[in-house]
Amino acid sequence: MIPDTDEITEKNRHLVRKIYDGALNPSDFNEVFQAWDDYFLALGAADSRKQSEDFTWMDEIVSHFETAGAVVDKLYRERELPLEQRIRALPYAALVCDLDGTILAGNDRAAEEFGPGPLSPEGGPVRAQAFMFDPAAEAALTAFAQAVIAPADTGPDGTAARTTRRMIVRLFPPQSEEVQVFLADRAETTGSGSDQKLPRLLLRSLTASWSAVVVDALQTAYGLTAAELTLVENLYKGLSIREIADKTSRSQGTLRTQLHSVLTKTGTRGQADLLRIVAGLVQVLQPEESTQGGPRAPLGGDAHLQRRSTVTLEDGTTVDLVESGDFDGVPVYFLQTSSSPLLDAALVRALKTAGVRLIAPMRSGLGATSHLPTSAGPADWAALHAQVLDLLDTAPALIGGHRCGGIYALALAARLGAASPRVLLVDTGAPMTGMAMFHEMPTAPKRLFLAARFFPPALRTPYKLVSADFFNSPGGEERAVSYFYDGSPQDQAIVSQRRFWQATRDNIDYCLRNPMQTVQDVVHWTRDYGPLLNRVLAQTPVHFLHGGSNTVRRATHVETLAATRPGASCEIVPDRGQLLIYAEPDRFARTLRQQAG
Repeated sequence: MIPDTDEITEKNRHLVRKIYDGALNPSDFNEVFQAWDDYFLALGAADSRKQSEDFTWMDEIVSHFETAGAVVDKLYRERELPLEQRIRALPYAALVCDLDGTILAGNDRAAEEFGPGPLSPEGGPVRAQAFMFDPAAEAALTAFAQAVIAPADTGPDGTAARTTRRMIVRLFPPQSEEVQVFLADRAETTGSGSDQKLPRLLLRSLTASWSAVVVDALQTAYGLTAAELTLVENLYKGLSIREIADKTSRSQGTLRTQLHSVLTKTGTRGQADLLRIVAGLVQVLQPEESTQGGPRAPLGGDAHLQRRSTVTLEDGTTVDLVESGDFDGVPVYFLQTSSSPLLDAALVRALKTAGVRLIAPMRSGLGATSHLPTSAGPADWAALHAQVLDLLDTAPALIGGHRCGGIYALALAARLGAASPRVLLVDTGAPMTGMAMFHEMPTAPKRLFLAARFFPPALRTPYKLVSADFFNSPGGEERAVSYFYDGSPQDQAIVSQRRFWQATRDNIDYCLRNPMQTVQDVVHWTRDYGPLLNRVLAQTPVHFLHGGSNTVRRATHVETLAATRPGASCEIVPDRGQLLIYAEPDRFARTLRQQAG
């Protein structure tokens, strides 16, 4: 049945309403996308060109998306509370102090840990020294405070030197012998009756942080299952059995049975005893953060198998590098624009076993990597990465790229010319050469890729909506993870497991920290990169590692490409989708080693 004009008009109006509803309530982003799909399908039923490459009808919709995006920006700017109020939403103990060490505010978690007296408004401000900094920590904090407000030093070339903006400090709360570990960071707040920004120090407790390292230790030491680990994490974060039941949709009876199993495995007598053990592990295993520019421990994986460093290019641009696996192994330069280089334990161990030193730069604006303009294209990024390679202590034996990172890997190889090593593209897929390749995708990725290819401005506001929802609540994280694998049965089947859910959640976080750059990455990925691939194949081999059940970029196209282009080869992994490298870490690491020679 072909829809009439009235029906198309109504679907148009419905979409416009949903666009503005989404701006006011980002958690409804799925309803926006559904209305978008309904309108698109109605147009296609009335005119087959709307299902091809005629997207002139999107001009009106793009304008509404852009207006709604401005609304999102305005609302979230207005929702930025004063610093002293904003810290109350943090899930860990946090303090705000001025630069002479006077504590101005603390959240409820800080009051629970240190006592309400020093932090309550009635008690008045107290000096940070009341928390008994040891002399070294007190001197370090004082120096840090001065560095925050001091003019930047000028180097011999006349440019401003970079100053430290965060550091670790340790202190003892009043009437306590337990050390507390805090991350001191620069913050600002507006002075009373003034628009002037006043420098402050935000002290965030690291003691209560939960990390993949702790999970790995509990699993290794006590043999806890994934469900038991989730229970322990929620207990440690202060939830009751009833609250955990509501959050996880498990019965309280099941949770109590799991708790009994955990107590038996850990040899503890009750929850308090159990949480003392966990707290000890958290304290001992907490990854340290050092000053920007120096090596840093990872946020995931095994601490001794990942390390971080920062390189500075000639123009002052900094690039944060994450190295994983065997630091004396075969070097591979791996570009991950849509997946975090901070890998989990299984991946870094597999790289270690395979003898691979994976060197992956953090994307623009994350970690210590400079925030660069989104107008930079693959050729610009290739020039940047070529400079990074010149500064490494060894030349890579292989250039790799994961998903849309493969486009940048090819651009780098093209820039290096005959000197380029081999190239490995993991789940990048074949070039998008026709509309049939878009229409064979599931609805969610088809929507994304069509917009990226034909009307990129329409993507910016949806990314803002998803980002606003994702960072607003755990429910937002769940919605984003669920949406990410919509239409991918193989990935949906395993993402319920903690490890794969966490990897997906971390990768979404990685992308949404700089959403407009993510839009550009997808735009480059959806273009026909065939000419670029041909340039690279004329000088060096390109190998594709691809999931056989990847529903976004079909393996059949990769196989056809490898069979018809000299220099191209492929390795298709059956029954694996977009989570290939996480589900098959050993296979991924072995392929890296084999392709590196």
